[in-house]
Amino acid sequence: MTSFDETEHPRASTGQFTDKPQGLPEVGLAPDALALTAEEDRRRRSRIRRGDRPDTDVWRPFDSLRPTEFLHGGHTDELYLKSALLRAPVHSVPGGPWTVSRATVVRDIDDDAVDRDAHGGRMFDMLAERGFLTPLDDERRDELAPAYAARQEEFGSTLPDAQRLEEAQELYELDRGAILAIYPELTVNGDGWREHAAK
Repeated sequence: MTSFDETEHPRASTGQFTDKPQGLPEVGLAPDALALTAEEDRRRRSRIRRGDRPDTDVWRPFDSLRPTEFLHGGHTDELYLKSALLRAPVHSVPGGPWTVSRATVVRDIDDDAVDRDAHGGRMFDMLAERGFLTPLDDERRDELAPAYAARQEEFGSTLPDAQRLEEAQELYELDRGAILAIYPELTVNGDGWREHAAK
């Protein structure tokens, strides 16, 4: 079999071929973050048939949960996660990025999970691992956290000031387009999401 010498490629000397040193192997594209594995797709199809999942062909966090995890809290926990994402446009600091607090999501889910396992933290982290939620850098977090914590009080949070501020230390910015690709139904009840989708 003939090997490929990238130094002989016509574009190798133009600077358009690659920025890496010549001689290193080519690297393929990263897998699509919305794609499902074969096992996740099997679960997706099974849950669509049972009416437990919308008929979409992109990955959702609970597709990565085993059947027992899905049935014992996973489905409910994703509703809490979606609720937090739905409120993000309103609860975020005006003029800033759309954000959600991981600590708040996990607390809300854990408070509800009295007699079952809670999977909200895992599903939140799945979104972060795939790049759909990104933690704010220290400077941006320090800038937004106090205003975010104060805003939660405006929306009825009864937590002590110190706890609200502590939860605001775990702010993540939403990739709006990717989140909408996963949860297009956010546009039904979310004015901010609907306006974003219309742009």
